[in-house]
Amino acid sequence: MSTGLIIALANIFNSAFQGSMRWIMAGCGLLIFMYNLKVTFNQKQNEAANQNTVGIGSRKRR
Repeated sequence: MSTGLIIALANIFNSAFQGSMRWIMAGCGLLIFMYNLKVTFNQKQNEAANQNTVGIGSRKRR
């Protein structure tokens, strides 16, 4: 997940790319980082929802 953030920060503070290419690379790095955060957050929500439904199902069987 930190790969996108590293790409973004490296391109902001590193002068390997000049002008607009530097900001395009930084923007892409931030997009990768945000996408990874979204995927991680959705996985955690799904795990929590699955745990809730397992508990409800086991209560109904009693």
